Amino acid sequence: MPNQPLRLGVIGCGLATKHLHWPALRQLPDKFEIVAVCNRSPEKAREFAQMAGLNKFETDYRRLLDAREIDAFLVSLPIGQNAPVTRASLAVGKHVLCEKPLAHTLEAAKALRDFAKQSVPVLLVGENYYYRDDFNDALTLIRDGRIGGIFLITYEATSEVDPTKSYGATAWRQVPAHRGGFVSDAGVHHAAVLRMFGGEIRAVNAFAKNVHPLIRAEDNIAANVEFANGAIGHYFASYTAKAPQHGTRLRIFGTEGNIEITHGGLTFFNPQISATAETRHYPNFDNGFINEWRAFYDAVRHGKTFPSTAEQCYTDQAVIIAMLDSAALRVTVDLPQN
Repeated sequence: MPNQPLRLGVIGCGLATKHLHWPALRQLPDKFEIVAVCNRSPEKAREFAQMAGLNKFETDYRRLLDAREIDAFLVSLPIGQNAPVTRASLAVGKHVLCEKPLAHTLEAAKALRDFAKQSVPVLLVGENYYYRDDFNDALTLIRDGRIGGIFLITYEATSEVDPTKSYGATAWRQVPAHRGGFVSDAGVHHAAVLRMFGGEIRAVNAFAKNVHPLIRAEDNIAANVEFANGAIGHYFASYTAKAPQHGTRLRIFGTEGNIEITHGGLTFFNPQISATAETRHYPNFDNGFINEWRAFYDAVRHGKTFPSTAEQCYTDQAVIIAMLDSAALRVTVDLPQN
């Protein structure tokens, strides 16, 4: 059935499923059909089942593992539950799109990465930044030599977490079992961006801070980065910033020009090509979720490769943990090189 929709089981019906994955899946009815829904909370399971047009749901994912009518799972759970449910799903031959990060500890993430290497089913990790149109356009410009050799990258991300609503009101995010809280949860995306454009990271030197009284983990981080190719970078993220506007800003400086990316916009400048900068806008910008699901479908149905492998996403997580180690120990931390 090379072109048939994948029959999808959804394990976890929280905010990410409802507000990020569901809008993307609704755009791809020729590729995905949701046939089963599961959540530990029956109220959440029932609500999402109704959204997906189903009249039944489960509260124990183990009842779905052997279901013949399911080809693949979306696993979108609290970080500490992602790895065991993903592993159990792969073990029975189901393909999995698993939310990031891979696990609540780097050791558990490594174990899942190693298991996935021996697994026949596809495991695509939901680091959607790998699938953003703006980032991939920038990569094309760089590969075409449009800004010369990269020597400096800066990446800034600010937001203000509200503990009374949305992601900030989630108990497991306020008092996280995973190290680093929001810094590591969202930070794996940022590590991916640094590695996408700078290559492998050789060393980091970081400082981290907990500011919000209700968040029991680091919620601010600033780091200097040295890439294996000799380029340098700076990264900081704040989840307690008071500012009129929040968002991200990536700047990539090359020997002949530069690229700047903000949310939904890209600016490219090379004075040898034009005295004015070229600006691109992305009016239907969805942070890469539709492309991510397309990549999952193509991997399962057509055997195509994709960027957000368990190997890559383990390394993203290792970068953030190295930054947290650097901040805790007040030293420069070297990362292992392949």
